[in-house]
Amino acid sequence: RVIYLILFLIGHVLITDAGCPNLSTVSIESDQVSNTLYARLDDKIIITIIAESDIDAVNVLIGTQSASITTTSSTEYIAELIVDGDTSTGLVTFVINYVDTASVINT
Repeated sequence: RVIYLILFLIGHVLITDAGCPNLSTVSIESDQVSNTLYARLDDKIIITIIAESDIDAVNVLIGTQSASITTTSSTEYIAELIVDGDTSTGLVTFVINYVDTASVINT
């Protein structure tokens, strides 16, 4: 069982505020020692998110599972998920939802 971590940035953003913050950096990797582009059972998938300005209420789905979120600053977040029996094999899909400090919801 192998999960492939390849970052495809295909996004849909509902913009109702011309000044809403963009995500300047989104990266994905695993904690697997031999190759961080793959994840196996009990490996951790890690998504690093950096916004151009303050965001809040960050929620990340990796596949169909909710990731745990760590806030490192008002613009930097880390989403993590440990691969288990419910994690789909193959390419990883993920969704990042957030609210900017002006309360505009972005996906």
